[in-house]
Amino acid sequence: GTKRQDRRQRAFTASLYPLTAVALDYRGASPGLPRNLFLDAATPPPATTQATALIDGASFRTLADALPHMVWSTLPDGYHDYYNAKWYEFTGVSRGSTDGDEWNGMFHPDDQERAWARWRHSLETGEPYEIEYRLRHRSGEYRWTLGRALPMRNEQGEIIRWIGTCTDIHEFKQMAAQNEILTRELS
Repeated sequence: GTKRQDRRQRAFTASLYPLTAVALDYRGASPGLPRNLFLDAATPPPATTQATALIDGASFRTLADALPHMVWSTLPDGYHDYYNAKWYEFTGVSRGSTDGDEWNGMFHPDDQERAWARWRHSLETGEPYEIEYRLRHRSGEYRWTLGRALPMRNEQGEIIRWIGTCTDIHEFKQMAAQNEILTRELS
């Protein structure tokens, strides 16, 4: 008889780590083919390396650039080290010019201290970051933006990276203000 092929789909989980050692055992192997291949990948890389690999990954960058938001990330201490293409498109600044603490200079002067205080609070407590502020657009106009960030944590609960977004909410804020004026006039 004919063997029936098993066509069931199978799901599995895999973890990929950089290899720390590779050893080949050629004993008894056919010419040109190793009999055994040993990979020592039992120890995952440090959390900071995992977090950096996430941000450096082409898949993450592609996803971040496909979103309708400005996406950014920081190291555990809050040092901004990544912005997606939408950030640079919106702000018009050159790549790398807002790394580190330079991002705060993009905020309206009246919003800078409040944004710093909220960010410091999130860094100290690990609580989600959420704030509305005016962000300088490439046109020079300050536009209302919703800033949000969540911490990424390792298995021990330590923050290994922050991932954040900025969403342009300027038209929404303007409509809300106009609605408030109309409501007052109608009352």
